[in-house]
Amino acid sequence: MSTSFEIARAKLTDRLAWEEYDDAAKWCAKRGYSGDVGSPLPPMLSWRTFQLIQADPEAFAERVKATAYALAMEQHEEHQL
Repeated sequence: MSTSFEIARAKLTDRLAWEEYDDAAKWCAKRGYSGDVGSPLPPMLSWRTFQLIQADPEAFAERVKATAYALAMEQHEEHQL
């Protein structure tokens, strides 16, 4: 049986892993990587985040693609001003 501390720690670990997942997608997008299987990932990626990416590599590639689009739109808006 898990203690409340262990449950809270697991929730925090998952939340941080998902934040790192988004940061990894941004890292890939900024460098022009697709996020597909075999494309580079950021150095020092946590094991939990790596597991999330490996669990559904297609979803990670889609996140990278969506992030690249969002970054491009941000740059476009900045140049419009």
